[in-house]
Amino acid sequence: MQKGRKSHMFRFLEGVVNGESLSVRANSLMTETIARSMRMSGQPSRGVGERFKRSGIISMAKSIQFPAKKPKMATKTKPSKIHSSLVSHPLFILLDMDEGWRDQLGATRAIICNRAQDISDVLSKATTNSLWISSGSSMTDLLLRVMSRCSTESQVTRHRLGNLLMLESPRQKTIPFLRSLFENLVGEVPRFKLLPKDQLCEVLAGDSEAVRDLFVGGVIDTEFSLLMLVRGNFDPITVPLSVFRPSGTSKPDFHRFELDDYGHTVRFGEYEASSHFILYLADSDYRKRMNAKYRAQEKGFGPSLRRLRILKGILQDEFPGVNSKTIARIERGEVAKPHDTTRTIIAKTLGVGPDEIELY
Repeated sequence: MQKGRKSHMFRFLEGVVNGESLSVRANSLMTETIARSMRMSGQPSRGVGERFKRSGIISMAKSIQFPAKKPKMATKTKPSKIHSSLVSHPLFILLDMDEGWRDQLGATRAIICNRAQDISDVLSKATTNSLWISSGSSMTDLLLRVMSRCSTESQVTRHRLGNLLMLESPRQKTIPFLRSLFENLVGEVPRFKLLPKDQLCEVLAGDSEAVRDLFVGGVIDTEFSLLMLVRGNFDPITVPLSVFRPSGTSKPDFHRFELDDYGHTVRFGEYEASSHFILYLADSDYRKRMNAKYRAQEKGFGPSLRRLRILKGILQDEFPGVNSKTIARIERGEVAKPHDTTRTIIAKTLGVGPDEIELY
């Protein structure tokens, strides 16, 4: 009987280990034991079930800790790429970029190209409004090779292929050829700074009229004391570092140059300058647009004087030969037309011609 119990116990545990539940395996063995007893004596053995319980099989099985079954992991599916045939004239052509870029720029406006054939296929669809974004110098090289191979095709020779934004500076010897193929190159030097990715994508995907007054990148040269900035429409603008004067306790640290606030802010360490301040100083077209807006609200010599004086950082008492109270009265519009001598002094102090004041 001892031998039989061990046999039952072994078989019981074997079944449980193989995945059967305790109750199913126990019932199976009990039925088998009763059947064997009936074959031997013609009657079912009494107390078979009780002996089966006393044998300790179930209690022993319950004491065994079986490893929990691992839940099935949900399989991840890659987001489907928009096929190039679905975008007739792509605004953004992404060279070996991740899906995040395409999603932020707009899946119906962007195409991802990872191979030479992808680039070749999209060449005929590129326009002068297309923006090519290259992830690295190797992809820029591949782009140039494909364009060279396809140079006999009309779409390459007929017009330039839009603008090229490079997240990594290209090899120096490729730059002249890239310049001949694209309207503007952005990021062609190693120390070129761009907006953070999320901010950059939002600016690039924005309205063309609005983003032209924002900055997407730039490069600074302390040797020549110059700052070159690239606007949202990829027009470059250069300003001298001397325009960034210390303000209170804030002093510009030109070795810590960066862009922030979705292109609205240029930062030099703790020092900040707005895109409005820079463009108002350096871009006559921007200044005319802003002044037209201001003049709709404030017209006349006085408001123009006040705007220009504040822009230049000059106080009301810093006009030699003209009393500060006089300057204040002029700015308030109480003096409709200052004397020629006064106008000349004001213009000279502000560094502009007498007839230019009202342009501000």
